[in-house]
Amino acid sequence: MELEFTREIMIHKTTNSLAFSLYEGERYAGIATDDTGRESHHIVLLPVQADGMNLDQAWDWAEYNGGVLPTLVEWSALEETLRDEFSANNYWTGNLESAGANCMYVKIFNSLTSTYGRAMRDSKHHARAIRRVDLSGVPMD
Repeated sequence: MELEFTREIMIHKTTNSLAFSLYEGERYAGIATDDTGRESHHIVLLPVQADGMNLDQAWDWAEYNGGVLPTLVEWSALEETLRDEFSANNYWTGNLESAGANCMYVKIFNSLTSTYGRAMRDSKHHARAIRRVDLSGVPMD
């Protein structure tokens, strides 16, 4: 699938100025941080959504669309900046649950709040994909 650049955004960070392009329909969600609180990469929400997929299908779908499933940290940024992009549903995350390879975390949205829960790999949920852009503007993954 070949995507076409349609607009460019500017990210201004204290003394650094960075520009990278968004594809049509993409939305900038912010900067993710690592476990120490250091900025790690930019998060861009892709304009596609999938419904009723198990985890393996969601991973394949995200990759096919040029992205990945958001981690728990990335979901926090998505919720903070782009809450209007998500309906009251459960969405797959890219984080394995500590109980083992058969469980994954899901992001649960309802009309008032959101939280995280666990789901079996073969259960069906929604999926959203993101792409990561490193702090220098180079696409990751």
